[in-house]
Amino acid sequence: MYKVDRLNYDCRAIFYWAFLPFVLFAASGCESQQEILKKDASAFCEIHNPENWTEFAKTGSPAELEKELNKRIDKAIKTKAFKGVVAELNQVEFMRELYPTAQSKISNLIGEKWDCPYYQEFYSVRFERHPAPQSATDFSSDTVVLGIDANGNYTVNSMELMDNKPETLKDAIKTVAATSPPKVVVKTEENTPKDSLDSALRVLYEMGVKKSSIITP
Repeated sequence: MYKVDRLNYDCRAIFYWAFLPFVLFAASGCESQQEILKKDASAFCEIHNPENWTEFAKTGSPAELEKELNKRIDKAIKTKAFKGVVAELNQVEFMRELYPTAQSKISNLIGEKWDCPYYQEFYSVRFERHPAPQSATDFSSDTVVLGIDANGNYTVNSMELMDNKPETLKDAIKTVAATSPPKVVVKTEENTPKDSLDSALRVLYEMGVKKSSIITP
């Protein structure tokens, strides 16, 4: 009886020590996954550092910039979960919602607060505000004047557009723009809808505009 118990003990001991490395590996694997997610978050932020785009911005078009951005993200991000978050961010309609959405989703994913001023700046158009009565005539002749009225309708150099679709606005700006990216002044009215302004900002961003002027009532 003693020999049987001793044999059973030895077998359990062998079983324990044989599988201990697998148990430790599994435990460390769970920790590693969380660390990898945090590294993905850090890499995703650093990708949007303006210093990483200085040379590319001199020669690359907005379309080439987007292609290169997607390439760098795909190369740097390791986890499927984080790539899923990136795909969700690409579906955000309004630019003013982009950074808060990214901050919320990434923070939930990595289990701690995520802040990235680089990302926030990358997807923004900086404005110099000019109150009325300053008019578009104060700007150079190669400046495109984008008007947005209280109903959210767009005009480009005082010409009304057939609709308010982003594609229509982009085509209209391209038609009259003398430079690439275009120089744009945005004229708003007192009750200009925020959604219309935000849609216009996305169009300007997609066209490579990083700085503009806005004339407010």
